[in-house]
Amino acid sequence: MRLADVLGKPIVVLAYQIMNSKFDDNNGKCMKLQIEMDGEKRILFTGSQVLQDLTQKYAGMIPFETTIIRQNRYITFS
Repeated sequence: MRLADVLGKPIVVLAYQIMNSKFDDNNGKCMKLQIEMDGEKRILFTGSQVLQDLTQKYAGMIPFETTIIRQNRYITFS
């Protein structure tokens, strides 16, 4: 699933995994995010360092409801 398909829509974060990215940008890591949207489970991949940091910060609260938004140059949870 593309990040653009999720922007601005309510989701539930169910699980995540941070792994090495095949691309050599940012921190060299990417995140596999398991979400539920519109009652369906989906997988989303992102290299967003902000989303990785926030997901790790709130890992103890999983599952949690949020919305992924674009804030200036960054993608973040609202």
